Amino acid sequence: MPTVHDITTQYQGVMVGLLMFIGFVQLTYGYRLKKLTFTTLGASAAGYGMYYLFLAGIITTEKVMVEIAITCVAAVLGGIFMFVLGNKLEKTALFSVGASTGLYGVYALRLVIPQLTTTVWNIENFPMWVCGIVAGLLVGYLTFKLERTIFIGATSAGGAFLFVAGLVHFLKPDLTQSSNQRWIYLGIMVAVFLLGLLVQFAYTAPKEKSKEKEAERNLLAYEQSNNLSYGSSQQYRNNPVYEQA
Repeated sequence: MPTVHDITTQYQGVMVGLLMFIGFVQLTYGYRLKKLTFTTLGASAAGYGMYYLFLAGIITTEKVMVEIAITCVAAVLGGIFMFVLGNKLEKTALFSVGASTGLYGVYALRLVIPQLTTTVWNIENFPMWVCGIVAGLLVGYLTFKLERTIFIGATSAGGAFLFVAGLVHFLKPDLTQSSNQRWIYLGIMVAVFLLGLLVQFAYTAPKEKSKEKEAERNLLAYEQSNNLSYGSSQQYRNNPVYEQA
């Protein structure tokens, strides 16, 4: 009987394409669609977490449909939880986004710093987990201070990772330590990340101050047009010819 892993392997192309699309949306509209970002983060974290538990044999079942159902329910509940959290306790949801970004940053660095994947005390990737937790806590805290900047950086980084991970799946490059192709894909990831920053900072998530200034300019122009109209009517009223009429 096929497992969830077998089924996901069979339809990997479709799933990876969907993840690339989600990554592109996060890359360009992550801050503007904040609630969607919270929901996506919760669903993906819970769904993948449950999938990993089954794959590692921590949770076992002989019925594949039960495994699929539990994984899907976990993803839905995770998405609902983060959506509600984003509406009720937005600061906590923001911390989660920042923390996941810090962890992702360290995870991405393992491509160029092989020492992060060292096994210590029979724990694989021990340095990566320690550094990831520390970076996650730090970035999560900074999200409170620099919400817009960190959030845009987080969604741009996450979107770049999903997009480039999709390219890796379809192109299948050699990303081992002995290959230089890992540097090429790291460069692509950085370039896509910078593109996401540019799009969000300049177009999809401009500063609120800019919007306020634009509103003030529109209000000033409206008041000036009203004053001109009022002045013109007063001029006509003071005109003797207008009064005789």
